[in-house]
Amino acid sequence: MIIQEYYTTRSDGIRLIRSYSNKRLMIERDGVMYDEAIDPENLHREYTETNMPIFEDEKSEFNEDPIAYIDKKISQAIGIIS
Repeated sequence: MIIQEYYTTRSDGIRLIRSYSNKRLMIERDGVMYDEAIDPENLHREYTETNMPIFEDEKSEFNEDPIAYIDKKISQAIGIIS
């Protein structure tokens, strides 16, 4: 399901709305895929939930748990060597 919620108000008074999937799926509008979108409220943009899961990149994975990240990379390297 697409969730739309208040995000913040810009310095010019325009309210911003955040849209995202509560199932951690990509959302789509006009053929473009997003993991989340932040739009001015007055545009009333609508998004469609896709079947494509959101994948975290390696940088965010490293930032969240550096030890687990290093252990995973070592395990991957051992798998490649053997």
